Amino acid sequence: MRRAAVRALLALVSLGSPAAAELELRLADESVLDFTAEDTPGPRRRFPVLFVHGHNELSPKDSDLRYRRDWIESQPGLTSFQEALQLPENAWLDVEPYFIRFQDQNRSIAEDADEIAQAVDVILPRHYPRYA
Repeated sequence: MRRAAVRALLALVSLGSPAAAELELRLADESVLDFTAEDTPGPRRRFPVLFVHGHNELSPKDSDLRYRRDWIESQPGLTSFQEALQLPENAWLDVEPYFIRFQDQNRSIAEDADEIAQAVDVILPRHYPRYA
């Protein structure tokens, strides 16, 4: 029933915005969240956190997956967000990370904000079934 509600919500969002079809949310294992599938597994952690990166100046269609560079891959002298969340001393945070990928890099911040809002409307019902 919860998944049906998420699909219905997404259908409503899709009617109002052509960008909804482009919404790409990735999970901690880097798989793309298929929020329309009947058998989509539920969240593994309690608290959802949506990681949002900026636009990709190197690739207009984000073919090098900027979210990986910003959130998953360590940089010289820095621990990545993913690595920090996986540290045993941070287990109490119980964070379920989501990564949004902006496929179109040549657009306004208002369009990004719309896509972020759509992502939140997909994520919250997964964690909080009574979310409306």
